[in-house]
Amino acid sequence: MDFRKLSSMACLFLFMNRKLIINRISLVIAGVLAALLLLETGLRLTGIAFLSFQEYENKKTVRYNKGYRILCLGDSLTTLGGRNSYPGHLQAILNQNTPDLKCSVINKGWIGATSEDIISKIEAYLKLYKPDMIVAMMGINDPKEPVLYTKDNKFRILVKSMRLYKLFTRLSNKTTLSIKRGQHDSETFYKNAINKHPEGSNAYLALSGFYWRHERFEEAELNIKKAVDMDPGNIRPWLLLAWFYSELERFQEAEDIFKKGIEAHPDSVELYMHRAAFYKEQGRFKEAEETLERVREIDKNISLTYIHLVSFDNDRERLKDAEIIFKDRISKQPLDDRLFGGLALCYEYMGRYEDADECFMKADSLRASYYNPVTWFNYQELAKIARSKGVKLICVQYPMRSLNSLLKMFVDADGIIFVDNEAIFKQAVRQKGYDEYFIDTFGGDFGHCTDRGNYLLARNIAKSISEYLKK
Repeated sequence: MDFRKLSSMACLFLFMNRKLIINRISLVIAGVLAALLLLETGLRLTGIAFLSFQEYENKKTVRYNKGYRILCLGDSLTTLGGRNSYPGHLQAILNQNTPDLKCSVINKGWIGATSEDIISKIEAYLKLYKPDMIVAMMGINDPKEPVLYTKDNKFRILVKSMRLYKLFTRLSNKTTLSIKRGQHDSETFYKNAINKHPEGSNAYLALSGFYWRHERFEEAELNIKKAVDMDPGNIRPWLLLAWFYSELERFQEAEDIFKKGIEAHPDSVELYMHRAAFYKEQGRFKEAEETLERVREIDKNISLTYIHLVSFDNDRERLKDAEIIFKDRISKQPLDDRLFGGLALCYEYMGRYEDADECFMKADSLRASYYNPVTWFNYQELAKIARSKGVKLICVQYPMRSLNSLLKMFVDADGIIFVDNEAIFKQAVRQKGYDEYFIDTFGGDFGHCTDRGNYLLARNIAKSISEYLKK
C-alpha cells in the first residue's frame, strides 16, 4: 500500500457540521480518493453526484446577490464545510471588511478534483456565474510524476504536460464513467448509464446522488441498496449506505451496515477506518481506538494510523513507531515530499520542533526542485482563460506549504495575486496544536481544515482580496 493511498485514507477523519448533511456524504467520496489514484471505475461520476448542498447555496448566491462575485475553485479543501468552508467564511469576512461592496462567494470545490477536472469545467462556470474574480487552490490530487526543473526545460515542460494530460485522460476514459461537456446532469442521463452498464454498481450510486441532490431520499436509499446487493464485493456502496444512515441520524442502521460490510470484507482497511471515524463522531472514543488498532493488525506499516491514535491518548510510543516507518519509506521513495511532510508532523506532535522544521524544509526543497507537469500545464490554462475573460485571478498555496513551488508554476505571473499560507499556519499549529486546525493528514504536512482552520485560511485570503479591492 503506497503513501498516497494512506494519505487518502486519512481523509476519512472529516468532521463537519452535522446539520450540513451533504458534507458527511462527501466524506465517503473523500475516503475513496485512492480509487482515483488507481483509476478505479466510477469515482469521478460518484464524486459529481454528491455536491447537492453546495450547489443549492451557489444558486441562492446567484439569485439573490448582484454584487462583486468571487468564484472559488478547488478540491475537498475548498468544498467541505458548507457555510463553515473557507469560501463560506470568506464571504462573511469580506462583507465585514468592505461594507460598501457586497461580495458574493461561490463555492465550486469538488471532492477529489484534479486540476484537469477544474479546467474542464471553468468555461461553464464563467458562463453560469459571471464572476469578477477567481480564487483557485488546486493540484494536490493530480497524478504524480515529478520531473526535475532545469534552466532550459520550459518548452519541454509544456510538451510533457500535454503528453501526460492526454495519457491520463485516455486511461481515465477507459476505466471511468464521466459527464462530458454538453451533457446534462439529469435523471435520464443516469438511468441511461444504468442501461449501458447494467452489470455494474457505479451508475446506481450516481443515480442515488442525483436523488439525494433533489431531496428524494427514499429513492436515493433504494439505489444505494441496489448497488450493495449487486456488487457486495465493492466496499464503496457499503460505505455510502452506512454514512447515508448516519446523516439521517439512523445510527443503529449505520453501525449495522459497517458491521455487515466488515463481515464481507474482514481485511478492508478502508471500512475499519470509516467505522473508526463514525465512532469518533459519536464520542465513542474507546471503540474508535479499538477499531484503529484492528487497522494496525491488518497492516503494520500504516504510519498515519498512529497520528490519529495519538489524538486519543497522547501515546508517544506510537509516534516513535511512525517515525521509524516514515524514515523507512523515505529511504525507498526519497522524492516523495509528502513523506517528509508526514515525518515533520510526527516531530511536531513529539515537540521536536527543530527536526520538524528540517523536514518541512526538505519537503519544500523537493517541491521547488521538481514539478508536476499536469499541474503546471493546467495552471497555465487557468491564467490564460482568466486573462481572456478579464477576470482577476488569485492563486492560493495550500496551508503549511511554501509559496515558492506555486510561483514556479507560472511562466507569466503578471497580474496574478498569490496567497502564502505557510507562515500563518505553521505559527498557528506551533501555538495551538495541529488538531486545532486540521482533521487529518491527507496532504502529508497538512490536511482538511477544521472550522478554525477554514476561518484562518479565509481570513488570509480575504486580506489579499481586500487590499486589491481598496486600490
